[in-house]
Amino acid sequence: MADFSKVMIAKIAWSEEYSGGMVRGGHKYLKQKSNGHTHTKNGKQYSEAAGHEAYNFLPYENRCYGYIPPTGDAPPNPGDNNKKGWLIIFVAPYMGYGDSVAVGWYENATFEWKTNKEGERHYIPRPHKNGFPKDSDGNPYTYCVWANKKDAHFISPNLRLLYTINDNEAKRHLGHTCAYLSGHDSTIDKNIQKKLMFFVKDVVKHNESKAIEKIQISKKAINKFCPPPTEVKKEIEDKAIQRARAYYEERGYTVDSVEHDNCGWDLIATKNKEELYVEVKGTSRPYYHFFLSRNEYNAMIDYPKKWILFLVKDIGQKNLPPRKILKAKEAKDILDPFAYEGEYPSKKRK
Repeated sequence: MADFSKVMIAKIAWSEEYSGGMVRGGHKYLKQKSNGHTHTKNGKQYSEAAGHEAYNFLPYENRCYGYIPPTGDAPPNPGDNNKKGWLIIFVAPYMGYGDSVAVGWYENATFEWKTNKEGERHYIPRPHKNGFPKDSDGNPYTYCVWANKKDAHFISPNLRLLYTINDNEAKRHLGHTCAYLSGHDSTIDKNIQKKLMFFVKDVVKHNESKAIEKIQISKKAINKFCPPPTEVKKEIEDKAIQRARAYYEERGYTVDSVEHDNCGWDLIATKNKEELYVEVKGTSRPYYHFFLSRNEYNAMIDYPKKWILFLVKDIGQKNLPPRKILKAKEAKDILDPFAYEGEYPSKKRK
């Protein structure tokens, strides 16, 4: 049972696994890394570099060692006599530039730092085996908080959108690296604290297998599932289209895009006398899940021999995401009506 008497939300950079590699986010310190690259996505800037949070969920000798970006120039400081017993929710911008989502949490965590003669606090080098990599500046990876392995809970990338901070006021309070909700003085408005605490409790109740099952078999879960930000959704769609185009071109088809023609499919694949109308659906989730518009459904019915459904899953998680190709009849057989539209005609006045 989690203890909510000491709670912090820590904003870190995005990583798929947090067991090494590059991370992505808008933190100032990432831009300063020697191998860092800054990108712009739909007007938002984010950096990709070897950030120290990259190893937050890689255990070493039954502990996980976590990095939280500095507050000012030093690690977060809950107080010298207040280091133990913390519940820390790690959040990151989805894909590096989207809304803040939960990526995991530590229970019963302990803060640690070293202090020099001048009283300045510094991060501690991460314990590791010989040959462990160093960051892009040649320095050891560091940490400021640790938890026992059994108390470190990782959320798979495919499920993180279940735990999105949607409240605009709450988002603004997470512009900094960390926010104390209890156990330490906080400048956050009490109402915002309450909203964020609801978010924290929802995260801590997370169960990976049940979360997957819930989305797969419960239509009510659709209301809980937070759609990705517009820029992320566009990236998922683009990668799915690229996957489908490459698939057909590798098999000798000429592929033309009709994505903006509103005809009920995205691509026309032609080879000799064969012509296929390919509707593409992509998702970052670990299973094939999709919606069809009325126009797409009608196209499936009207062109049963030409219309194809090309599904792509695990986008953003794997270099070559898995795909599934269904003919019109196969697609129709697995559809489940999700919404109906109606209009009651008004009576004409005499």
